Parts: sequence; structure tokens; C-alpha cells
Amino acid sequence: NSGNFNTTQTAKVFNENAPIGSYPVKVWIHTVSGNIIMKEIVVAGADTIPPVITLNGSASISIALNGTYTELGATATDNVDGQYVNVYTVGTVDTTKVGVYTITYTAIDSSRNQSKVTRTVTVGSTGTSLLKKTGQTTSYTPFDDGYYQTGVTPSYTRDNTKEIVTDNITGLMWQDNSEAKTLQLTWQGAMDYCDGSTLGGYSDWRLPAVEELESIVDYGRNNPSIDPTFKNVEYGSYRSSTLMLAQVNSVWSVSFNYVGTNWNQDIANVNVRCSRVQN
Repeated sequence: NSGNFNTTQTAKVFNENAPIGSYPVKVWIHTVSGNIIMKEIVVAGADTIPPVITLNGSASISIALNGTYTELGATATDNVDGQYVNVYTVGTVDTTKVGVYTITYTAIDSSRNQSKVTRTVTVGSTGTSLLKKTGQTTSYTPFDDGYYQTGVTPSYTRDNTKEIVTDNITGLMWQDNSEAKTLQLTWQGAMDYCDGSTLGGYSDWRLPAVEELESIVDYGRNNPSIDPTFKNVEYGSYRSSTLMLAQVNSVWSVSFNYVGTNWNQDIANVNVRCSRVQN
């Protein structure tokens, strides 16, 4: 009966940082009549520590477009439940589309404490660079590309019906019809031509940046210096959309003959190969 008591006081006789378990607690009860009664009760400590998740494999994975992604999973341990903690995996990776995908791993222990970790999977190139091998296999100077030969092996697929080549590493799609070999335009003419192209049923073609043109150069080949998946290639220079800041009215271009980046006046007629981003 609460009317018989005045106040209560308790004293903890255990360490707050002690392991989870049951601990005695002494309680002093002050009655209305002035008596003090001491009682010892047992209190169970609460588990507030979440499980620890360990990823199998790296937290960041990069794979080529149309490559294979294998889910490696994760494991979890808990201070109370030990290794008997389930890990729930949420997220998918579409290797046919360029993008950055997130896989989330969640572990929940028997006390409902929860923890999460994530893994990032990059498919193709989306700002996080997947550098391709340049194709150079002979070393001409110390520590050049021929010396290291590092990077991702180039991979291309040609749609013979649409006459389009897809770079399976960068996710860029390239015009490869007869006009890619024969058509020469000014810079503005090339910009307009690509913007208006509907090759393959796509309407988002554009004149590529100089860095994009450089990405399909194969330094291990010449005449032309490009992967043979491309069927329509002019040995000369191809125009980019990138203006040359140090030279007025000049635009960067890339040669698939002697292999190199050069410049042309914007009014000059130069070969054109349009590109688009696969989606």
C-alpha cells in the first residue's frame, strides 16, 4: 500500500559498463512511521549494443557494362547473440545499365538493436572512372603505358542492324554507319548534324567531347588506331565539341591515323562521329 511509505532510495551495486546480465540492487524504504526497510532485488541489464556487420569483399566494387555481378553478402556478430544474427540484403545491380548502385545490409539482434552497412557497385563509367588499357604494349620510355599496361581491357559490341558500336566499359554508344567514314563538316555543322540524328531510333546524339574521342583510340594499332569492331573509320581526324581556349575559332580533334590530339579551325570540314550515353 503506497500510503504506508514516505520515500524510497536505491543504491546500485554494479558497474554500468559491466556485461549484460542480472545484478542485485538494494532498495531502502522509508515508512510513514519513520522505519527504514532495506530490500534487495535483482535487475536485468538491457542490451543496447547493435550487431557488428562485416562485408564479404570490398565496400566499393567496379564492373564493366554487361559484366557479371556476384553478391558476396555479409556476416554479423553480436555481444549477446554471438554469430547467430541474420543479415538482410536489399538492393539490385543492373549490369546492362551504367550507374552507381547501393546494396544495403541490415542486422537485427534478439533485443531488436539494428545496424546497417552499404556496398557501392559502379557499372560502367559515371564519373567514377574505369580507365581502359590504352592498347600500347611496347615501352618506349621508362614507366609509360607500355611499361605498366594497366587498366580495364577494352570491350566493344557492334549492332550491325543499327550500325552502332557500344563501348562496354564507358557506356558510350558510337555512330558507325557509312557517314562516320565519309561525312566532313564544320564545327557548327557537326554540332547540328549530331543533335538532329535519329540513328538507331535514338534522338539524343551529340558531338563527343575530345576526352570521349580519346577513349576509343587504340595505341596498339595504326591506320586506323581504333578497335576493329568499328567498321567505318577514316584514317584522318575526327572533330570534337571541345573548343580550344588558347586558339580563337579553333576546336580540338583526334586523329586515328598517327594517333594524337590536334586542332582545326571551326570552319574547316572535318570527319564526324556522333556519340550518346547508353541508358
